[in-house]
This record gives sequence, C-alpha cells and structure tokens, in this order.
Amino acid sequence: MNKFLNKIRSIENEIPITRKIINTILILCFGIVLGTFAKFLDTTASNTLPFIFEYLDISNFLGRFAIWLLIALYIAIYSHSSIRASLNVLVFFIGMVSSYYLYSYFVAGF
Repeated sequence: MNKFLNKIRSIENEIPITRKIINTILILCFGIVLGTFAKFLDTTASNTLPFIFEYLDISNFLGRFAIWLLIALYIAIYSHSSIRASLNVLVFFIGMVSSYYLYSYFVAGF
C-alpha cells in the first residue's frame, strides 16, 4: 500500500525551507484577503457596489461553500507533498475564517 501511495505524490524536486515558508505566508495572506472581502460584500448593500460586482453577483458567489472548497482543492493539488497540502489548506482556512469574523467584530460591529 505504501508503494502505491508514494507513487501518487512523490517529491521530485525538494524546494528550500525558505520558499516553503514564503508560500505558506502567501497562502495565509490570500485567505485573509478573501475572508475580509467576503465579509465586506456580506455587510454592503448590493446596489452600492460597483456595477461589475452587482452584475456578476459576487457576494452570493463568495457566500457559497463550494467556492471555498474549490480554492482549498486548488491549494492542495499544487502543494509539493501531502503534509504541505494539509498545512497550506489549514493556514488558508484559518486566515479566511479569522479575518471574516474579526472584520465583523471590529469594523461592522456585529
């Protein structure tokens, strides 16, 4: 079984530890930005948003669970190992959820 699983995701080129840390920090920042943007769209009336956001209905799009799973899947697929994939997805969701609720606590006053 180990041979089979090792063939699925084998580490071909080991990346340096500094690059791994930078990638994880960038994923954390991406989660923070998306979480803040999603909460901003939730607390703003749709007719006050720019026309393109209103036309594409971005606030409902980011309010669905499937888009967050798709982003997490994308992060996991493009990680170099299964451990890095789980760490990167965890960091993304921690950043996204914490910024979502911190925005609502400090800015929106909920």
